Amino acid sequence: MSFIKRLSQKNLGFTLVELLVVVVILGILSLVVMSKVTMWVDKSKEAKTKDALRDLRVQAKRYYAENGGFYPERLDESQRPAPSDINVTMPAFIPHFMNKLPKTCLRSEANHRDTDYVTMMVNTTDVDRMMNESDINDQSGWIYSSTTGEIRINCTHEDKDKKTRYSNYGYEAME
Repeated sequence: MSFIKRLSQKNLGFTLVELLVVVVILGILSLVVMSKVTMWVDKSKEAKTKDALRDLRVQAKRYYAENGGFYPERLDESQRPAPSDINVTMPAFIPHFMNKLPKTCLRSEANHRDTDYVTMMVNTTDVDRMMNESDINDQSGWIYSSTTGEIRINCTHEDKDKKTRYSNYGYEAME
C-alpha cells in the first residue's frame, strides 16, 4: 500500500476540536453581521421618517398657499368652514393634499410603534410661537400646530447617531 493511500484512509473526517472552532468563528461572524443589519434597518427607518416629515411640511405649506393663508385645522379627512366665510368649506388635508398620513418609523430602542397618530397643540393663539421641548410629550407619531403649521415628530429620543432628537428633525441647524 502506498504512503498516500494510507494517509487518505487514516484521516477521513474532522476532529471535534476542528468542528468547534469552525462553529465559534461562524457564530462571531453572524453576530457582527446581525448588529450591522440592525443598524442599517434603524437608519432606513429614520430616513423614511425624515422624508415623510419633509413631505408633510411641504403639503401643509401648499395647503396654506391654496387656502388664503390658513393652515389645515387638522391633518386628517375633516373639512371646516373658512374663517372669513361660513358658506365656503376649506378642503380636508387628506386626501386632497396627501393620499394618507405617513407613519413615523423610529428605531427599535425608542420603544414606539410605527404610527400616524397626530397630537394637536392646544392653546396656541400666538401665530409666532414655535414649538419647544415642553410641547413634545413623547407619545410617538406627529405633533402639529394649526396656527403656525409646524409639524414635528412627537418623540424625545435621539436618532441612531445620537446627534439629534427626533423632535428636532429639520431644525438641526438651529441648535
